[in-house]
Amino acid sequence: MSTDLTLPKKRMFSNYTDIPLDKVDLDPENPRLVHIEDKLTDKEIEVYLFDEEDGRRLYKQLKQDEQIFEEVWLQKIGDRYKVREGNRRVTASKRVMRDIEAGKLEGFNADNYRMIPSKIFKDDIREKDIDMFLGTLHITGKKAWSAANKGHHIFKMITEYNESAEAVAEQLGITEAGVNK
Repeated sequence: MSTDLTLPKKRMFSNYTDIPLDKVDLDPENPRLVHIEDKLTDKEIEVYLFDEEDGRRLYKQLKQDEQIFEEVWLQKIGDRYKVREGNRRVTASKRVMRDIEAGKLEGFNADNYRMIPSKIFKDDIREKDIDMFLGTLHITGKKAWSAANKGHHIFKMITEYNESAEAVAEQLGITEAGVNK
């Protein structure tokens, strides 16, 4: 049994850049899909992530913010990129882009969605290192704020920025009752 379960001490990505969204493919090996027996096409993955994995909330957030804030992690394969972290963000971005191009979203700047902020894994990164990284993000995750910290931040958003509880709830993707706790 291997005991080499630590992330590499070197930088895991080669650069941070914007990548054209149309050069990005979803990851058919995404852990969110392991319970699905059949191999899914990119379009089927997109539909699943949008419908079953809260993609609608991300879509709504992207429309509200008119951009994507958090970068995705990509692996370069030939002249394309495979999403290793951020499949839901890519799915929501592609949906927004299509809706803008189809005229379903008026007043939106398509240029805000054509490129996606990305970190590109180094070519020599091991699959094991990527899996360890993804496990750290999704299993351990960031340390959650305490209820008091969350409450203080919500209070600050309402009082210092003169926002309504409804507006703050909308921005944070929670219910107004959650804001008023």
